[in-house]
Amino acid sequence: MDIIESWFEQAKKLDSGESLFLECHSKADARSMLRKFKHIRSEYEKINPILTSTIELHTTFKDKKFWLVITKLSASPLVGFKKDMNGNLIKITLENDIDRERRIKLMIVDGMNLEEIKQNVHDLTNEEIELYFK
Repeated sequence: MDIIESWFEQAKKLDSGESLFLECHSKADARSMLRKFKHIRSEYEKINPILTSTIELHTTFKDKKFWLVITKLSASPLVGFKKDMNGNLIKITLENDIDRERRIKLMIVDGMNLEEIKQNVHDLTNEEIELYFK
């Protein structure tokens, strides 16, 4: 694992709103690091698109130094709001498909039958039933 990958691993562990500032030698170095981080992020997006959508990357010049800034955004792409007719906002949370699939597979490994899984996983689709139970 190279240094960029190591810093990306640290970035994944950031709490919402936290940032990492990596000092760069020059503007060209900052741009080069930015490209490398974007490449790693795009590769990791295949594994966990939800997490990668919360990692923001940019460069800045502060205190006479160039920096690569990695920020963990506080907004989740799985949370949205619907405005009802009275103007009230209603929170809507999408389920992460990766977590859902993993939960279903673990319930099957644990020996749960279809009816037990339906009680725990609401709105089990016909496609999921065919995939896991036929």
